[in-house]
This record gives sequence, C-alpha cells and structure tokens, in this order.
Amino acid sequence: MKSRYLVRQSDVTPYSPANHTGTRNYRMIGKDTVGAKQVEMLIGEVERGKGALPHGHPGIEQVCYLLEGSAQYAERRFEFRE
Repeated sequence: MKSRYLVRQSDVTPYSPANHTGTRNYRMIGKDTVGAKQVEMLIGEVERGKGALPHGHPGIEQVCYLLEGSAQYAERRFEFRE
C-alpha cells in the first residue's frame, strides 16, 4: 500500500511540459499524490543543452532549487558548487 505522506520519485510517472525539450518532470506533491490543493512540488530533470522556451506561470509563484550541474535563466547563469 502506498503511503499518502511518503512519495518516492519512482512512484510518479514523469511528463514533459509543453514548450520544453529534453525535460522530465515528476510531480511529487500535488492533488493526485497527497491531495494538496494549494501547493505542488516537482523534481525536474533537464538534459544538457535542453530546457524550456520563454514562458510564464500567471497566478503562481515558482521556485527552482538546483541540486547539481548548472542552469541559465534569461541572462543569468547559475552553477551548483559543493
């Protein structure tokens, strides 16, 4: 039996959002996994050199947390350093 409070990445089916290439998103916290109504948390895996076309998410705020590698957003570059 799956726990409502413990969701593993292997329990979630990945999807590729519109206007993205080489990405896999795993919705870990959301309506379908834990019944959340006002928040979601995703793990996004992005292949080197791939990503999203410029787009917006009106009506929500979004946070990205870089676990490894590097990323570029608009004109800024971010790198993970240990």
